[in-house]
Amino acid sequence: MSQFRNPDGRTRVELQMLAPISDILENRPHVRTPDSIAVEFQFLARNENFDNLFKVPLPVKFDYQKAIDAGLPNAVTSVTFPIRTVKGDLTMQIKDPVSYAMGYKKIPLEIRDFSNKELAVSDIQFYMQPQNNLQKELLPVIEVGEFEVTPYPYLEFISLMPITCYFEIYNIIDAGIISEYEIDISVTRIELSLFEKLKKLLRKPEAYTMSLNRNRQVDVNNSSELIEFDISSLRRGRYVLEVKVTDKLNREITASSSRVINIVRF
Repeated sequence: MSQFRNPDGRTRVELQMLAPISDILENRPHVRTPDSIAVEFQFLARNENFDNLFKVPLPVKFDYQKAIDAGLPNAVTSVTFPIRTVKGDLTMQIKDPVSYAMGYKKIPLEIRDFSNKELAVSDIQFYMQPQNNLQKELLPVIEVGEFEVTPYPYLEFISLMPITCYFEIYNIIDAGIISEYEIDISVTRIELSLFEKLKKLLRKPEAYTMSLNRNRQVDVNNSSELIEFDISSLRRGRYVLEVKVTDKLNREITASSSRVINIVRF
């Protein structure tokens, strides 16, 4: 779940949900190689008084063999909706209409408030730029600026695949930035075992951290960024990906956002 500021001032929530195809097939032992698989996702947001704020079913149907050919192990869906600033819970459910098997996950719902005039960075959302028409057919395609992207279709980040992250920056001019600001993206390993610390002494530091920098001229009050970068040099493990925006002239004008990611190597 990632949160952004909607044009009308409300908070915009974008949800991405993945379900392993192998788990779906386990509930269908009588079908070995189905031509297609249909599942139904459902999202339910409620406030502290248990009032329903948002509820939507999202049926997903895809060709099983095509998904295997495209290297996509998960059924994927995405939904975006505006919501007022509240606290509550978010329940995500998946249902197999063939076996009637169900699974769900509930997480706390804390909606961010983007209504002030201070410099702010939205949550970070991860996408993948589809490599072929087959991926476009099987995954929900989202237009971000002039690019077509899809939700990142894997539960963990594969080191051989570039990360495409999207975020928005608010109140650039209102916060007092007048000419130029910089965007710093860093990926840092959360913690190392004693064995890994010993190995780190023998490896180049880049194996456990990486960063990139972008400079931007001020021309609008709110901006969006879609940035792709290579993580192939990083060792497997849990990392914090942080985006930090800072005024080039006044370093005290700064804002940041971060997410924890897990990188695996194949």
